[in-house]
Order: sequence, then C-alpha cells, then structure tokens
Amino acid sequence: AGKASVAAVVASNLTEVEANGTSASTTPGCDGAWCDTIFAFNNGFDTMVPATMQQAINTYSEWTSDTQGMKIAVTQHAYYEMYHQNVESKLNQYLPQGYFNWDFKRLGTNYTIVKDTNGTVVVARPGTITFNLGWWMRSLFWNSAVHPLPEGQNFDFSQVTEFGDCTNCGAMLEYTLKKGGLSGTRPGWWITDLVVIKMG
Repeated sequence: AGKASVAAVVASNLTEVEANGTSASTTPGCDGAWCDTIFAFNNGFDTMVPATMQQAINTYSEWTSDTQGMKIAVTQHAYYEMYHQNVESKLNQYLPQGYFNWDFKRLGTNYTIVKDTNGTVVVARPGTITFNLGWWMRSLFWNSAVHPLPEGQNFDFSQVTEFGDCTNCGAMLEYTLKKGGLSGTRPGWWITDLVVIKMG
C-alpha cells in the first residue's frame, strides 16, 4: 500500500472513530507534553530489534500486572497480547519466521489525539502491517492465542471483521499515556497501554 492509500484508510477510520463519539484530531508532527515520552520510546520501538524494543517498553511504560502488555488488534474486536516482560522473546519467535511485521517509522510522523481527559491521553500514528501466516498457521494462532474484547467494545480505527493475511496494509499504533504514571506521582508521562491496530 502506498502512502496515499494508507492516508485514505486512516481518514476513513477517523470518521468512524468520531461517529462513535470519540474525539479525534490529527496534528502534523507532535504537539503535547507527552511527545518527549513518545519520541524516546519510538527511538527504540521503531528499530524492530526485539531486544531494543523490549528496552523501550521497560523504560517508558508501566503496567498494573505481569499479565498485561502490548496488544495486536487483528480485527475490530479481537487481539493477541504480548505480556510486557515477554515482548522480546515473542518477537524473537515470530519476526524471523516472517509471520508478521510492521513499520511505523516511515509514515508515522503525524499524531492523532483520540482522547484527552484528566491527565490521560490516547494518541495514535499511522503505519503499515504485514501478516503472512497462511491458512493453517492463522487458524492455529486465532484459536490458541487470540482473545475477544468484552462484548460491545471495539478497537479504534479498525473496521476489520475477519482475520486475514495482508501485505503492507494500513495500521495504527495507539498509545495510552498517563501523566505521573500509574501512581500519578512520577515525573513526566508514562505509556500505560499500547495497541498495534490492523486496518486491512
């Protein structure tokens, strides 16, 4: 998918987000007190080197438990979750086999503020994602590792109803950041949730 086609998908799905009652506005570049945290995190996360990505998550995010972590939304209401302490090991398992990959460095220079309330902000940037599982592995992955959101909940931006392979289809990386971290007392902004959203 080219830059223009990804931008069109993002624009279409922003309209859907707004129709669902969620405020969304796109800012060229980044304009917010939370930008420093995102930029520092991206320096590691965008490398697609599992050890470096794990270090970024360890340094700039906080989680309420060991059973929380980065989600990959494969449909509008289904996701795979890598526990935050296991991101390196899981990516070392999947990336070399070419099962999936993503790129937010090339396109992800504009940031969409999805929600901004009471010291918590949800921010997203565009990119692309590739899945190359094939029918058998995709079925195994779906049945053994994918979980549904609670009934009535959907991921922002996604209109995907069936999990399929795709090459460089549109994606969004959505960050939730909290001022002061989970306790509200730490300096700066901390990532408290991270979702890679497949849009095609």
